[in-house]
Amino acid sequence: MFTGHNPGDILGEADVDGGATVLTSPPFDPGDATSLSVSLARFFHRSDLVPTGLRLEVALLVPDEDAPEGVAVHVLEALDGGPEAEPANSWEVVTFPACGVDLRPGTRLRITASDLSSPDAEIVEAAIDQVRVEGYPDMDVCAPGLGALCDPDDPDPACGSELLCCAEGPIFQGTYRCAAAERAIGDTPPAAPGEPFSGELGCPAPDLELRDDINVYTQNIWVAPDACTLYEACVGGSGWRRILSFDTKAANVGAADLVMGIPANHLDLYTYSACHEHYHFDDYASYELLAGDELVASGHKQAYCLLDFESWAWPELTPDDADFSCVNQGISVGWSDTYQAGLDCQWIDITDVDPGEYTLHVEVNLPPPDKAHPMLVERRYDNNVLDMQVIID
Repeated sequence: MFTGHNPGDILGEADVDGGATVLTSPPFDPGDATSLSVSLARFFHRSDLVPTGLRLEVALLVPDEDAPEGVAVHVLEALDGGPEAEPANSWEVVTFPACGVDLRPGTRLRITASDLSSPDAEIVEAAIDQVRVEGYPDMDVCAPGLGALCDPDDPDPACGSELLCCAEGPIFQGTYRCAAAERAIGDTPPAAPGEPFSGELGCPAPDLELRDDINVYTQNIWVAPDACTLYEACVGGSGWRRILSFDTKAANVGAADLVMGIPANHLDLYTYSACHEHYHFDDYASYELLAGDELVASGHKQAYCLLDFESWAWPELTPDDADFSCVNQGISVGWSDTYQAGLDCQWIDITDVDPGEYTLHVEVNLPPPDKAHPMLVERRYDNNVLDMQVIID
C-alpha cells in the first residue's frame, strides 16, 4: 500500500500534505494467542529528517469499552524524524511484539503517515508491504529470556546481560530474538568437522568473509550480438572486449551453516534467467574498479548458486563431502564458495579503461536496491568487502 500512485516516480506526487493517510486492517480475532507480533516492510520518505510533524505510526486498535471511542490504541512504532533517523528513505523489514496488550476479538492494525507541518513545506511519502500478524498460543514473546523478541538497539530488557539479540535467519525478516552466544570456527579450526569451535563468541549465525587468495588477470573475449553476457549487461557492447577477470571467494567463518535450500522457495532472492536456464541470486555481489574514490568501471555477478566449493578449514575434504550444491544451496562452516575467473560475468569490462593502477572493490551480500539491510543474516558484515590493488597495462 502506498500513500499515492506516484506516477513516473516523481518525488512529491504521492505526498501526504498537511494531514494524514490512514490504513486500517479488517478486524481479526487473536483466538487462543497469549501474545502476538506484527511484522511488515515499510518505506518512509521524508525530505527533511528534522522533526517537523512528519510521522509514520504503527498501532494496534483493541476494543475497550472504557477507552475513548471504545478503542484502546497501542502504538508499536512511531517514526518522527530527527537528525540521526534511520533508515533514511529506504525500505526496512521490522517486527514488533505486542506487549501489555489485552488481546480481544475485533482487534485491528492501523498504519498512519502524517504531515502536520505547513502545507507544501515538506514531502512525506510512505509505503507498507508484507504485513504479517503472528499469534503465539503457548509462549509470551514479551517475556524476557531465550527466544524472546528483542530490539537490537535496546536488547537488555528482553535479553539481559547473558543473551544476545540476534537476527532470525537465514533470510532477514526484521525479527530479532534473544539467543545464547556461540563460538565461531575461528582462525584455528578444530581437527575435524563437528568438534567444538574456538573462535569469538557471537550470534549463532553464518559469517561470509571475502578472501584475497584469488586469481586476477586481463584477457580479450569475443562477444556475439546474441550473447547472454551482452543481454545481461556484463559487457558494454558486442565484438572484442577487454575484461578484468578474477575469482570471488566467500568463506563461511561463522558459527552456523548458511542454509538457502531450493531457489524456487526464495523467489524474493532469485530470478530465473531464460538466457542461462537457471536461477540467479539477486544482489549477491558488486564489482567496481576505482581510481582513488572515482568509479572507473563496474560489473556484476549473477550467482546462480551458493555451494560448498572447497573446504578452507579441512583441505583433505573433497566435493563428495560437501553438504550444499546447486540443488540444495548454502555454504557450510569451514567451506568457501568460489566463483572462478572465466565464468560468465565474473569480470569487469575494461575495454575503455586507460592503463594504470586501480583498486578492485568487491562486496558480497549487498542490501537490495532501496533496502536498508542485506538479505542474508550474518554475524557481521564488515568482512564482506575486499579491496585489491591491480595494474592494467
